[in-house]
This record gives sequence, structure tokens and C-alpha cells, in this order.
Amino acid sequence: QAMNPIPLVSESASSSNYLSLRRLSVWFAEPMVKMRLMAVLVDKCKVLRGGAMAGAIHLHAQHGDPLVHKFMMNLLRCV
Repeated sequence: QAMNPIPLVSESASSSNYLSLRRLSVWFAEPMVKMRLMAVLVDKCKVLRGGAMAGAIHLHAQHGDPLVHKFMMNLLRCV
């Protein structure tokens, strides 16, 4: 139990300290969106090289969601 840094419901009366499925879902929401974006890009760009790949990533960066736009622009800087 000392090795587990996440308090359980039975250890504390406060509901703000324990890990629930809802909290876990909230914590993983953004990383899951990024993983889905990466999966879409891999499918779209697996046959592309060089400028064609950068163009495809740039096309996906033209998105209304700020999270998607920021992620794609960071990826585009790496390419």
C-alpha cells in the first residue's frame, strides 16, 4: 500500500482525493485525442515523403479546434 501514491476511496472521507474512472477519463482525454490524430496522420501519410508529407500535415493543421491546431503545428515544426 505504501508504494501506491493514489489514495483509494476507503482511505479518506474526502471525495476530492481518490482516483475514479471519471477522473481517469478526464486525465486521458487530451492524450487520447492526440493519439487519434497521430493514427489518422499515419494512415494518410504512410506513402508520402518530404514536402508531400509536410503538405498533408499542414492541411490537417487547418482545423478549428485549438488543441488540434496546436498539436499539428508542433508536429509540423518537427517535420
